[in-house]
Amino acid sequence: VPGTYYLQTGSLTELSLCLGAALGMLVTSILVVNNLRDRDADIISGKKTLAVRFGKTFPKFSLSCW
Repeated sequence: VPGTYYLQTGSLTELSLCLGAALGMLVTSILVVNNLRDRDADIISGKKTLAVRFGKTFPKFSLSCW
């Protein structure tokens, strides 16, 4: 969001930074939930996601920090 805003206006504002952070946190939460949901399949296929490496409590803990 801030990068697009900067390209369009040539400057950055606090609002663009805050909106970018808010959207980034939302996307991160969705990715964490997806990793937790796919954990069992990732173990079988050999993927090394954070949910596989650190167990089921790690993604749940990272979500509770938001």
